Amino acid sequence: MIKVNGRSLIISSADEFIGFDGDNKVETRQFEINNPVLFDFDFKLEIKKQNDQIGIVDLEKTVEADKIILTWAILKEHISPQYLYIQLRAFSGSDQVWHSEVGSLNVGDS
Repeated sequence: MIKVNGRSLIISSADEFIGFDGDNKVETRQFEINNPVLFDFDFKLEIKKQNDQIGIVDLEKTVEADKIILTWAILKEHISPQYLYIQLRAFSGSDQVWHSEVGSLNVGDS
């Protein structure tokens, strides 16, 4: 589980490696947000690959009493070898926008 503390992504060593280039639908990562101000927001994950290609992924959102859980089902088109840079984006209508800090994940070369 990747914890969101303020705007920081706290990525444990167990969550840092997300698989190998070409893997598809075998890994997921979850993000936990405890900020009640963001409970009504919609979330997307921005992914930047080593070649500077940027993708946007819709995240599945579950709201519990005291937190939000966002789930990312990792597809082969989301990843490329070495590092991925990720950033959460949250939207409430068209007026309010929130961003997390940028985090990095590792992808192995297959």
